Amino acid sequence: MPLSARVGALLPGGGGLALAMAFGTLCVLPAGLVEGGSALADPVVLALGFGVAMLSSLVPCTCETETLRRVSALVFGVLLSVEPAIGALVALLVLHEIISPLQTLGLAAVVVASVGVIRGTRRAPAEPEPVRPGG
Repeated sequence: MPLSARVGALLPGGGGLALAMAFGTLCVLPAGLVEGGSALADPVVLALGFGVAMLSSLVPCTCETETLRRVSALVFGVLLSVEPAIGALVALLVLHEIISPLQTLGLAAVVVASVGVIRGTRRAPAEPEPVRPGG
């Protein structure tokens, strides 16, 4: 994420994300060609692959990059740490998946830690400026 923030600051708009996505595509392209072979020439397969790429990578990464530009690193870190809990809630409501008590405990621990970070930063007193002799 720190590298993503730096690239996002250097390249305007979605330029950094586009560069990262192109690099990632080139990295996995050989394995995809070996595994997919001639099926990759099928327009339906290409359309489905494009849809999956948009929904699973481009849209979330764009949202994260834009958020990182607008909020502090602390807030962004807390938002990222709560992502699994939101995913579990969506899985429960949309897919009717049930998570185990141990998984629930883990998610609760992450959420409590995130709340603790936020509360801890709000309550931290500002350090007084040191008094300089003769100044």
